[in-house]
Amino acid sequence: MRRIAWPLTLLAILLLAVVLNIGFRAGGEASGDAREYLGAARELRTTGRLPAAGREPGYPLLLAGLMATTPLGRLAPSCLLPGAACEPALFRPAQWANVILAIGAAALTGWTAWRLTGAVVAGTIGFGYVALNLQMLRGRWEVLSDHLALFLLALLLATLVAWLRTPSHGRAIAAGLAAAALVLTKAIWVWAVLLGAALALLSGRMRPRGTWLGLAVAGIPILGWVVRNGAANGNFALTDKRGGLALSTREVFVHMTPTELLCGWVFWTRGIGDALAARLFPPEVWRRFDVVTPGGFYDIGQNRYEPWVARLAAERGVDLSAARRLVDGELVSAMLAQPLGWLTSWPVLVWRGIWIDEFVVFGFPALLVGTLWAVRRRQVPWLAAFCLGWFSLLGYAALSLNVPRYQIPAVPVLALAAAWAGWQLVERRRLRQAAHP
Repeated sequence: MRRIAWPLTLLAILLLAVVLNIGFRAGGEASGDAREYLGAARELRTTGRLPAAGREPGYPLLLAGLMATTPLGRLAPSCLLPGAACEPALFRPAQWANVILAIGAAALTGWTAWRLTGAVVAGTIGFGYVALNLQMLRGRWEVLSDHLALFLLALLLATLVAWLRTPSHGRAIAAGLAAAALVLTKAIWVWAVLLGAALALLSGRMRPRGTWLGLAVAGIPILGWVVRNGAANGNFALTDKRGGLALSTREVFVHMTPTELLCGWVFWTRGIGDALAARLFPPEVWRRFDVVTPGGFYDIGQNRYEPWVARLAAERGVDLSAARRLVDGELVSAMLAQPLGWLTSWPVLVWRGIWIDEFVVFGFPALLVGTLWAVRRRQVPWLAAFCLGWFSLLGYAALSLNVPRYQIPAVPVLALAAAWAGWQLVERRRLRQAAHP
């Protein structure tokens, strides 16, 4: 009976996940960032080349594939104009791709949990945590790269754990390819690769077999994309302007007052935060956190960047790429000049991001305790897996405004932590029963 129960449970979770996510919001599918991804995909589909500047190539490649095989290919250029209203069914393949990627991430997370523990309960928790995470999947209708990054993070988790448990060149190559794909979908993860390289240098003879091969496999596609961008527009970077815009929206929070910091903890609490902040704080404080408020944090951070770039380009007589580098340098200098403001605003921005997880009240404490357990027990595969989650939670909050959807890729690590907690409870119960039959 137990052999049948587990597959039936997984099947029930899968069917429930599909049923709960079968509907999609209509309207605005090609708004904001989605237009850039779709435009890049159309250019790749029609010319065979990606634009010389803009986004990372990972998600446009996926969209171009969908355009070649599904009704998404009938998307007209007019659909990418601001305010355009096109048939919602055209976007359905991309929306279903988000659901499929999420379910694939759930399967990989469940497999990783089972691989690490050998326990069916851990694999089931890992799978269900991601597959039934309705808060994470609320934005499944949006044509954005977050769900691809979710899948790639789960793939990196699986390949990294497999390599660390049984080091080999083949497994190192698989982990390196997964890391490269993640970086070329979300550029911030290049810092995780660089941290991995630094750890490899410090590890000496303790390095697992294939370490340098895996890092080389990860680095070659990343470096190739940087060189390609430099040859195309003179900007040797993973993306054009996106990093600077993120820094601009992060720098504004360095200047928060103590009252605004306290308000941030309240305002960014899921469900009750904005209404509670409106009752506890004066309007001139809590309204600054609203994304539509003129003069608010979001308005300043987002809308000052391009005029600033244009002004510097005119004043210094340089092109826009050079002006962006100058502005980015000024933003970094401004944050370094206010180290206390940067540090005190960091935790509240972490708090803002974690609420993308439906089950965060279980997953985040489990991640804290599980990380301490992995350090004390020197459980390297577990620690490496947990560190990926910490990089996402802390890295985005350090360098950006960390809106909750940025933390979608962190959910598999939180799920793995919850699976670890479930496994530990089962093991302790088994040991108690063995000691006291």
